[in-house]
Amino acid sequence: MSTSTQLKARKRENLGKGGARAARREGFVPAIIYGGKDKPMAVSVDAHQLALLLRYEGFMNHPVVLDIDGKDHRVLPKDVQYDVVRDFPLHVDFLSVTEKSRVTVAVPLHFRDEDKSPGLKSGGVLNVIHHDIEVTCAVANIPEFFEISLEGKEIGDGIHLADLSLPQDVEATAQDSDMTVATIVAPTVAVETEATAEEGAEAEAEDEDKDKEKDDES
Repeated sequence: MSTSTQLKARKRENLGKGGARAARREGFVPAIIYGGKDKPMAVSVDAHQLALLLRYEGFMNHPVVLDIDGKDHRVLPKDVQYDVVRDFPLHVDFLSVTEKSRVTVAVPLHFRDEDKSPGLKSGGVLNVIHHDIEVTCAVANIPEFFEISLEGKEIGDGIHLADLSLPQDVEATAQDSDMTVATIVAPTVAVETEATAEEGAEAEAEDEDKDKEKDDES
């Protein structure tokens, strides 16, 4: 299950674009905390710490404890806005939560036992349709990821939502247990048939005859 990560933050008094630019110049990223009983709170989070957290898979389903003026605020990241050119975070939305709060999050899928899949060993390819699965659960029970074994999977086999072993209190939002999350497909390699090879040889012979005729005429 996900464990909380500490992130330094401070209240943001100057709102608007001017205040946001000032926060970024000082090494912070503007953010907002909403939800719960309190009013939304404008804050800024440490840009360096945030950049390190964003490198890790599952940041959006990882509880965070914001240290604001010595007081802890438990939150869950809900949205990150990036600069489209330089690809750095411009703003973060946080949802105020407790350990018992029920939330909907997307949990990454990890596939294992590729070496035990006859389909993959014979040249097949894993075609991932869903890289994560949306679930509803308590914040304290958010899974880091779901593991799916490919052992025994042949070319043409599918991996379905029903193949996932969900922990207690974790429910998939999708109602269709037959939903396909991945398949083992045949390699997309063009195979030259005998007929195609013969046609190519005939065409090449014709080209050589034409070149010979041109040489004789000259």
